Amino acid sequence: LPILYPPDLLPHDARVGIPEWSITRQALKAVSIGSSEYRDPAGKVQVGAYAPIPLLKGAVIIQQSKDDAYLAANQMRRTAVGTIVVFASLAVLVALYMAQRLTKPILVLTRTAQEVAAGRWPEAVAVKTGDELQDLGDTFNVMVQQLWKYAAMQVDRLVQEHHKTGAMLFGRMCRKTSR
Repeated sequence: LPILYPPDLLPHDARVGIPEWSITRQALKAVSIGSSEYRDPAGKVQVGAYAPIPLLKGAVIIQQSKDDAYLAANQMRRTAVGTIVVFASLAVLVALYMAQRLTKPILVLTRTAQEVAAGRWPEAVAVKTGDELQDLGDTFNVMVQQLWKYAAMQVDRLVQEHHKTGAMLFGRMCRKTSR
């Protein structure tokens, strides 16, 4: 069986065992091209590809170490993983930014509503988001102004009732003292 192999890649002594390699046996039995991984006599994993040549009752076999053969694929995998990590990190950062941008105006409105519920009348809430939250803030400010007006009207009514009650009591007291 003639074996053609570049002498600088494999010394003559090592070429003697080539017919016994599993890739060689596969190639000589094959009817179509193929490839497989196998261990060479030194125990190193190789990737081999072959193409049978029936006319010569032989085959063309190429081999490469597994590390070299999959180098590009491994580099692409590392690049893909790195890219995924970068984009996932960016997605998390954007999500955090958007969450903060959404929750900050809501927290301001909540704190202001708690102040109003406690009887304090804070300044108008400034929500400048250019969206529905700004509309909510504007509506909230109108509501607080109306509540303040109603509260002021209630105080005025209480004062009037107090004056009426005081006047009625004063009038009864005057009648009692004049009798």
